Amino acid sequence: MIDNSTLVLFGARGNLAKIKLIPGLFHLDEAGKLPKNMKILSVGRQEVEEADWHANIKKMLDEKFKTYDKRVFDRFIKRNLYHANLPDDSEAFIKFSKRLADKVIFPQNLAFFLSVRPSDFALIVKQLSAVGLLNESESWRRVLIEKPFGTCFKTAIELQNSIEEHLKEHQIYRIDHYLGKFSLQNIMTTRFKNALLEPLWSKEHIEQIQITNHETLGVGDRTVFYEATGALRDMIQSHLLQMLALVTMEQPKTMNPEDVRLEKIKLLESIEAIPMDKIKNFAFRGQYAAGDINGEKVKLVIGDDACDPKQAVAVANKFAGQGVAYVAGHFCSGSSIPASKVYTEEGIIQVSPASTNPAFTDKGGPNVFRVCGRDDQQGEVAGAFLAKEYAGKKVAIIHDKTAYGKGLADATRTNMKKAGLKSAMYEAITAGEKDYSALVSKLKKNNIDAVYLGGYHTEAGLIVRQMRDQGMSTKLVSGDALVTAEYWDITGNAGEGTLMTFSPDPRANPEAAPLVKRFKAAGIEPEGYVLYSYAALQVFEQAATEAGSTDYKKVLKVMKKTTFKTVLGELTFDKKGDVSLPGYVFYEWSKGNYKQL
Repeated sequence: MIDNSTLVLFGARGNLAKIKLIPGLFHLDEAGKLPKNMKILSVGRQEVEEADWHANIKKMLDEKFKTYDKRVFDRFIKRNLYHANLPDDSEAFIKFSKRLADKVIFPQNLAFFLSVRPSDFALIVKQLSAVGLLNESESWRRVLIEKPFGTCFKTAIELQNSIEEHLKEHQIYRIDHYLGKFSLQNIMTTRFKNALLEPLWSKEHIEQIQITNHETLGVGDRTVFYEATGALRDMIQSHLLQMLALVTMEQPKTMNPEDVRLEKIKLLESIEAIPMDKIKNFAFRGQYAAGDINGEKVKLVIGDDACDPKQAVAVANKFAGQGVAYVAGHFCSGSSIPASKVYTEEGIIQVSPASTNPAFTDKGGPNVFRVCGRDDQQGEVAGAFLAKEYAGKKVAIIHDKTAYGKGLADATRTNMKKAGLKSAMYEAITAGEKDYSALVSKLKKNNIDAVYLGGYHTEAGLIVRQMRDQGMSTKLVSGDALVTAEYWDITGNAGEGTLMTFSPDPRANPEAAPLVKRFKAAGIEPEGYVLYSYAALQVFEQAATEAGSTDYKKVLKVMKKTTFKTVLGELTFDKKGDVSLPGYVFYEWSKGNYKQL
């Protein structure tokens, strides 16, 4: 059980407190792990009435949990108090210390949690010390410091020296909420105590390890933090290196913290450093830079729909609730179409860089546009090609049941039939599966000469690999979803000769040359729809500038009549919202690259 104490939470109005700390404290109270008389004193920069703060806490919990026990909430809310206090205000800290000295209200064991800007760590510790709040003559005092602990080795040492002037080592807790996750804490148990896994966890049995940090939150209102700190310091030095160490270090002598720490250090010291002159070969970085339109600051809001229609609607509703004026997206047609209904209702302009299903603009509202072509255009080119090149031969049409995949496959099938060639097979697959051997066997049995796939690169890559594994030389033909290096990553040499339709390569446009150069300098190949996404943003910037406003009706009026200068070339939109750019041509994969035929 935790000692009867007072937790003082500096930075209580920040993002971490909102999504992690206060909900976490509520969980502890719910589990009966907080002492009966424990108090939580939240400290922020702004004056807030106690009742308003309690209402704010309720909002945090409502957003975090679907349901919770009202009795626990009533108990928890009574623990919570609020105090306004600026980090650099010495007079305010004197008043603060006098308030905390009230033993009737506040237990005198004090823990100070610093969920504030890293630049304020040393300052707050100094102020606490100056008013005697770190003195342990009668009760214990602790200071909990969030990461990042300094911005580099030098500043970490400087910070340590600064706080050591006022604190003993046993009073300092350097913490990171991320490292408290069960999945992380259980890694060592999984590695060293599991009789099945432990003998296999070695370089002899594991070819490679990939550590993915899948962030569900965008920058949001944390821009100031990231501008000062950077995601590199925020994530890699603490989160990912810790995970790397836990996954790859040798077994420590004991599980006490010191022995675990020593093994982590051994591992980290053994990692070969990347030479500074080769750093661009291994990493790239991005910067969230300031931007404005008509003097109005532009705020970037990011949503991930995972190409799922239901998730797309949720993202669209979220954007509407955030007051978003413009959406460059969605990517998949199956997401763009349902999301567009929300944007039409809410008066939000949508420009998709990659949604090619005809229904997107045919049935979309006046606010719906795209800078890419349509599947009926793509299907016309593909159908004519297959009918000509495979006249008298067997062609199978396959689709993945998505709006994009089925739409493209059906358009190609229709146009191929118009040109005089009927499909020998018409089959559907399920996206996300790994084994397509049954389909491949059927293709082989029917002596199929060419397969046209309406779908994405992942499934295409697996199908072509499995065809080659069965000794088939059948040609794979597909659409624009295969214009990504990830396709070759899946197929390797099995992808040699794959054909797909796509618009003329925008990287060759003179207008795009400076941007392409910038991308490549950063180690990024602007393949596929990268430049289309950039163009979608250029369209809005120019439309809003010409309209002199981001007002929906004013921008929409400009969108309907203006010629836009983009990295794709000059473009206009027709009445439906379709783009005037050139249609589709064929590309071929060879030796890891694709080239226009």
